[in-house]
Amino acid sequence: MLANDVTLVNATFGAGDISELVSLISIVDRKSVRSAPGAITGESTYLTVSHSEVERGKDSVGKPVKADRHLVRIDHTATDVDGIAATASVYLVIEEPRSVITAARLKAMIDQLVTLLYSSAQANLIKVLNSEP
Repeated sequence: MLANDVTLVNATFGAGDISELVSLISIVDRKSVRSAPGAITGESTYLTVSHSEVERGKDSVGKPVKADRHLVRIDHTATDVDGIAATASVYLVIEEPRSVITAARLKAMIDQLVTLLYSSAQANLIKVLNSEP
């Protein structure tokens, strides 16, 4: 389990550092939720970590092929001057087959994705946010 208090740090993108301390508010089954205490009025940040089992079709004898799904998600809600709230969400979903693919390969895939988005001064991330294919 992650620590009860987790600091979300961003020191590489935008006009300044943004860091928020999120504290554990609930654990139910295989899901934990953390929230930023004392967030700016009209704003809130949540970190959710959850795990579930999914089926990925059937094998050659009709037996279900199962995988573990891991989700790490950050939601940030802000309210404009007219009182209208908007929520942005960023999340990473990892589907881990129970055979063949190793944990080392999954870690390498995550590293590749993060490197792709953050290389060249986040140029690829900016392209994604600008809806470029």
